[in-house]
Amino acid sequence: MFLVVLAVFAALPTFADEKPIQVGQLPEKVRSFVATYFEGTTIEYAQIENRASLVQYEIVLSDGSELQFNKQGKWTEIKRKKSAVPSAIIPSKIQTYINVTYPNAFIKEVEHDDRLYELILSNGFKLTFNSSLKLIDIDK
Repeated sequence: MFLVVLAVFAALPTFADEKPIQVGQLPEKVRSFVATYFEGTTIEYAQIENRASLVQYEIVLSDGSELQFNKQGKWTEIKRKKSAVPSAIIPSKIQTYINVTYPNAFIKEVEHDDRLYELILSNGFKLTFNSSLKLIDIDK
């Protein structure tokens, strides 16, 4: 019985190990990204999250924005509180679609990986684009 219980616990996913880090411990690519696209803000908090096969960095900026980066320092998620995600980091095809279809809205949140871009607009719409930058889903 003990071996069965031990096997069950061994099969469960491990919890993430999250720990605060100093700004200087962030990859240079992360610090450069913030300086380039979030001018006028400072990194107020940074942490590293380690899971079995995932390492990511999470930061909070002085304006309340929350950003996540993968272990290579490439952004994977951006959440803004009061302002738009910088349009320069959004593929132009997606940004053009937003500007034409929702001229009074801006991108508050964006998450992406190799397969998808998922966006939340200021008007509440949630849009998903595939890796070819084609719109594949809209939710409100």
